[in-house]
Amino acid sequence: MMHQTFIAASGAFIFIFSLLGSAWSQPLNKTNACEPIARVLSSGDPTHPAKSFLCDGDSISPSNTLQVLCYLNETVLTLGRGSVSNKCVSSVSKEGKKCPRTLLQECVTSKAPVSHQLEPTLISPYNDAVLTPTPRLTWRTVPTATSYTVQISGTGVDWFQEVNGTSLDYPQAQPKLALGNAYKVSVIANQGRNPISASSTVLIIASQDEIRQITNLITTIQQLNLSPDDQAIDLSTVYMSQKFLTEAISVLQARVRSGSHHPKIYRLLGDRFLDAGLADEAKQQYTKASALAQQLNNQSELGRAKDGIRQSQLLTQM
Repeated sequence: MMHQTFIAASGAFIFIFSLLGSAWSQPLNKTNACEPIARVLSSGDPTHPAKSFLCDGDSISPSNTLQVLCYLNETVLTLGRGSVSNKCVSSVSKEGKKCPRTLLQECVTSKAPVSHQLEPTLISPYNDAVLTPTPRLTWRTVPTATSYTVQISGTGVDWFQEVNGTSLDYPQAQPKLALGNAYKVSVIANQGRNPISASSTVLIIASQDEIRQITNLITTIQQLNLSPDDQAIDLSTVYMSQKFLTEAISVLQARVRSGSHHPKIYRLLGDRFLDAGLADEAKQQYTKASALAQQLNNQSELGRAKDGIRQSQLLTQM
């Protein structure tokens, strides 16, 4: 299971504006001449107030502690005095945190509809970490199937339902999935009355404590009064800090539907789809990010978008 890089400039005092005036494209000057690696979420350091960015090499001096959202390793940390660089390190160097792009073939399972894949593979939820007790389910089409049977079993839940399409809103008549529990979700492809293939997935529902933590963090981000794009980027990172990939994707998709022209929104959405094993969807977002980055002469995001295109092509070949 929701990478993060930010707008770079070609000179110390040259800057790029996004079409929506995002904070990620603020003027570069002596106090903001870097690609941010974190954002301060709480007060307590007069030099780095809440909402401000932190750069590689920055040190904080809070009166007590400071809550920080780290973009590179997608974590929320409570830090004391000292440098943030060794805390907000790249996720590639955090063993077990995230699949390094260079090892994509070893730790990402492709959900692409390749010719030999005739199973109704679950697409969403996009990973096994589920925030809602009533998740919407979608799965891959099996070309010869005439219907599908969805089964969910686990603590307090055991039901099945036949579906003609490839999605199912959680039935209101069925008991909700219990918080903090794991459930087996099976999708069976039928041809007439005969099952022809099946796919099973285990979903782990968030605990009450996890929901409380994520809700508090969302409130904190919303109270910072960020631009819509900046807020979406931060919310996506917060969701990924607890591996809620479905919500991380959803908040970025909302910005895409709203007409965002920020290349980072599309590039991050590509990253999220790549994490979900959806190569075609990832490539589409990376391609859009690349085009927007070229328009803005944003070389940092352009390079990352092109790298994402290469990685999505690699995943397609797996």
